[in-house]
Amino acid sequence: MPLTTIHFHTKEGEKLNLGKSSKKLAEDFEKSRIDYLILTDKASACEKIDLPIKSFKKIRSYLKSKKDNLIFGLEFLTYDNYHVLGLCLNAEKWESKPAPKKLEDVCKAIDENEGIIAVPHQFGTCGLGKKVNRILELYEIGEISQKPLIEISYYLECLPYFKRELTKSNKKAISYAREKNLAIFSGLDSRFKSFDLAYNFSKEEPEIALKKSSKYGFQNNCIVPYITLSHFPMFRETIYLVRDHGIGFVRTGKFGLFELLINSF
Repeated sequence: MPLTTIHFHTKEGEKLNLGKSSKKLAEDFEKSRIDYLILTDKASACEKIDLPIKSFKKIRSYLKSKKDNLIFGLEFLTYDNYHVLGLCLNAEKWESKPAPKKLEDVCKAIDENEGIIAVPHQFGTCGLGKKVNRILELYEIGEISQKPLIEISYYLECLPYFKRELTKSNKKAISYAREKNLAIFSGLDSRFKSFDLAYNFSKEEPEIALKKSSKYGFQNNCIVPYITLSHFPMFRETIYLVRDHGIGFVRTGKFGLFELLINSF
């Protein structure tokens, strides 16, 4: 039963240069109970994707038991400053390439390279909001082969005001995902926090599970977001999710009843 943390930024992978060092990140990942970690450093429109790839390779070189469990991804910034995640990408295929400029081009590039399209903080800062409809249009006319996944963002580095705004944006994102029958996942969107504060439960490896969840939509059993009740920014969202999916979204101990319910899918 793999546990996967999605949407984590690295210190060396972005110009901002904030977060855990490569060595510290690798050490923390090795010690954590998380099985897979998907890194998603930012790739700005028309700029070469060099820093994220260098950082990914550096962190991977420090890993021992989880070397093959570190997964490459990118958070693309379009020319008009919208954000789109590309998950489970092949780093070598993106080396020295410029990031696409437009939303449509980003989605097509992710799809062509067999990655997974995901929408982070949809109704938050730099979120796509209802522009996700444009991605769905691309899917409907056959320009891309997959529906996007919708992130329920943890975003623990937020100031109190923005945490309140985050609860509103997450609730909107869940409603939108339900309406459009799109799968949701838990995104940590952090540079500093513990990997196991927000993660995803699946029966299969993340790439397979995420692709299946994209296909089956909102009430799929391929990916189950885990969001702890011990931190207030996500409390309302968790209750909201429980209403639709059952007790599997609530932490009931290290495993116990939670694991039993997942295994019963």
